[in-house]
Amino acid sequence: AAEASSIILSPIPKKSNVSSDQIAQSPSSQTRSNSVDGTSSLNLPEGVVLPPTVTPELINKVTGSLKIAFFQLSPSQMNELLSEYDEAIRTKGSEIRSHEAYFFGVLKRYRTLHQRSMVDKTAI
Repeated sequence: AAEASSIILSPIPKKSNVSSDQIAQSPSSQTRSNSVDGTSSLNLPEGVVLPPTVTPELINKVTGSLKIAFFQLSPSQMNELLSEYDEAIRTKGSEIRSHEAYFFGVLKRYRTLHQRSMVDKTAI
């Protein structure tokens, strides 16, 4: 049986006020593009690993404020989100009607958690 491999992608420059267009078009000398099928490229922070069930195409479908929220997460938070999605797909994949919508739901929850943690830090 073929063994599934994870994809490790390189960093995207950190900016505090980035638009989704800037995120989609931000390759620099410090980033590398990983093209799976020759048409989809994705730049992620160093150390972020795409599990086998997460494709660059899935993440590229994230747009607008969700895409900005995704790239504002720390690499460890991104890995947690991707691992949670991967585990859910592996355990209840056939029960999930829309994998895209499920991914968006997980991302929205992580965005809320990230926003709350930022508010908590400023309150101290």
